[in-house]
Amino acid sequence: MLLLYIIVFFLALGLLWALLEAQAINITKIKLKSTKSNNKIKIVFISDLHYGDYYFKGRLKNIVNKTNMLHPDLVILGGDYLFVEENTKFNKDILHKFLDEINRIKAKHGVIAVLGNHEYYLKEHMKPLLEGMQKNNVNILINKTYSMEFENTKVLFHGLDDLKSGQLTIDNLQINEKYLNITISHNPDFFEEYNVNFDIGLSGHTHGGQINLFGLYAPVTESSYGQKFIQTINNKNNSVIVTSKGLGCSRIPIRFFAAPEIVELNIEPE
Repeated sequence: MLLLYIIVFFLALGLLWALLEAQAINITKIKLKSTKSNNKIKIVFISDLHYGDYYFKGRLKNIVNKTNMLHPDLVILGGDYLFVEENTKFNKDILHKFLDEINRIKAKHGVIAVLGNHEYYLKEHMKPLLEGMQKNNVNILINKTYSMEFENTKVLFHGLDDLKSGQLTIDNLQINEKYLNITISHNPDFFEEYNVNFDIGLSGHTHGGQINLFGLYAPVTESSYGQKFIQTINNKNNSVIVTSKGLGCSRIPIRFFAAPEIVELNIEPE
């Protein structure tokens, strides 16, 4: 009987840990050097917010506050903005609260974004989400390139539609190897399945496994490439792929050894 009590205690403790970890907000700082950068650039990457009723009160506000405190040159949003599954009932209040907070993001060069698979689960409600984001000056990149100058450094941002749910094409990307190329795909599998030249890749989607057995193995990765993209950093040839663990949850609002994160990417001259 004592053994049963001990097992129940540790199961309850593990569940409590998972519930609380899902509400954490960590800052992951990554420093990268590039010969194509002539000055320091700070990009904050926020992915997989999955904003919904399971958020503790004020958590989204806190995420935005922490982002603003980093004083980014640019904020990039990596898709999956609302907590919605394929058969979830749409909640207008959640959408309005999300848009109100996103409007508070402050970055010297603004905010750009891509779409994830969960945007497509919204169906006809995806339109008011995208219109609301664009009204708040979020530049949504769907299979296109956006050029930006950071002092003496030109950066080409290539934003892609979702790999599985969208209509992804690389035909319209304006890649120029003379400049720093940053490719943004919600799903990191893109970087295995498409042959494009890039310096830095940004993605999310996997949540670091969301439930990761003590950082050693994730039973579910939402990737066709096993455990590869539960890691934050992967290298492909001379390029770096940064896969954020994201900030929200899908299906169930728990995390285990896959703490939510805001990624601060610091690019410096080499």
